Amino acid sequence: MLKVIMDLHKHRIEELLERDLYTLSPLEREELASLLDEAEMNEELKSVMRSMWEAIQPQEYFTIDTTNAIAENIFRASPSEMYGSPVRKRLWNNSWLRYAAAIIVTVGVFLFSLSNHKEKSHNPGSIYSSSSFTGIIPGKNKAVLTLSDGSIIPLDSANSAVLKQDNYTNIAHLGNGQISYVTNAKTTSSTKINTISTPRGGQYRVILSDGTKVWLNAVSSLTFPVSFQGKERIVNLSGEGYFEISKNTAMPFRLQVGDMEVSVLGTSFNVMAYDSGNQFNTTLLDGAVRVKKRNATVLLHPAQQAQWSNQLNSFAVTQADPEQAIAWKNGFFIFDGSELSSIMEQLSRWYDFDVKLDASVAGKKFSGTISRATSISQVLEMLALTKEASFTMKGRTIIVGR
Repeated sequence: MLKVIMDLHKHRIEELLERDLYTLSPLEREELASLLDEAEMNEELKSVMRSMWEAIQPQEYFTIDTTNAIAENIFRASPSEMYGSPVRKRLWNNSWLRYAAAIIVTVGVFLFSLSNHKEKSHNPGSIYSSSSFTGIIPGKNKAVLTLSDGSIIPLDSANSAVLKQDNYTNIAHLGNGQISYVTNAKTTSSTKINTISTPRGGQYRVILSDGTKVWLNAVSSLTFPVSFQGKERIVNLSGEGYFEISKNTAMPFRLQVGDMEVSVLGTSFNVMAYDSGNQFNTTLLDGAVRVKKRNATVLLHPAQQAQWSNQLNSFAVTQADPEQAIAWKNGFFIFDGSELSSIMEQLSRWYDFDVKLDASVAGKKFSGTISRATSISQVLEMLALTKEASFTMKGRTIIVGR
């Protein structure tokens, strides 16, 4: 008999979870919360969550702190009901319920498109209707290649497999946001310099003539010789780039970023140094690098990050999460206690919009992970659900307030 009841409960949970939470009546929400709160249901609930996770393959999720806040907002029909009901207070004090609700949001069952719920949102003033954001789309593979003679090739519209060919170098357009340089071993005396630049809303990859692979984030540029000569391989970066260096002990690789210098032999690392911010850091994934700026020098080992402080005129070396450092390269944003000012700066570069940020919310911290393919309306909706900030649109400027 108990098994029959458990099966019925499990079926009912699945039925309620498969529906959009905002379409549930107050009684149905109370029913779902009560089912989640039953201690006997823990293993059954875990089974349901596990099955949903495997079936959905989520592309975006927020970590436990943020999802608890989102889930708390979702599970209340109104503020008075949430805080006024003894049952609600008891339910939300149950840590398992809060964790389960966070899992639900994480899996994506209750993530919703603003366009489907603009009239049902519990905080209709948090953002304008989704139509306000239709002109803002996620970034894509887009860049401009400037050749040594000053000619410019827009790479996002390049159709030819061979972009440039001469006695020294072949520049091939490989498609899927990537170009490759191949030098003629018999005539490698060329000292021509090329630059590849990405705009806001753009990213690109380049394989240099030595086999080194470089990923460029939005609003970044790489200046490099079409073939490397002499004792060193020297390139210049602005913005953010991830490097996989082709090993050549006879010709060390040196990256210049303004007055900062990164020296390597064969390794992979990420450098972020945007002119618009005060954050200059290098994160090492594999091998070893020496980072130098002004009179300060540090040697990094894998999973370490060197962050420059203009105030202290020195580097701070800390343990880093390599996955977070190169999340952009892998198609994600990862925020780990990140201030809203930093989050909005990253979003503005990728989605190509301007930001007007109220100082009262600039320091609010958020944690979570989201696909860079997610629409900006969904990103802002998830942030707005925490009730920590509001977002409105004026032209191509997103105004962030309390």
